[in-house]
Amino acid sequence: MTRLCTAVSTRQAAALRQARRRKGFYLHLLPYLLVVSGLAVVNLLLTPRYPWVLWVAFGWGIGLAMHGLATFGRRTLFG
Repeated sequence: MTRLCTAVSTRQAAALRQARRRKGFYLHLLPYLLVVSGLAVVNLLLTPRYPWVLWVAFGWGIGLAMHGLATFGRRTLFG
């Protein structure tokens, strides 16, 4: 009986860790989308001929992609 309770709590602990990792990723994704969108508007208003916002999106996007791979591995983001 003790083994069953331990196995359930171990699975629950693993599920909680994964849920926290996913939450962390989505809390990283939201500011990325908001900031890059805002910078895109500023870019288009101030210097529409040079898309400097792409450098920001690319650099931060690499970090976001690494965070996503660490969180989800080869699985999809919503699956």
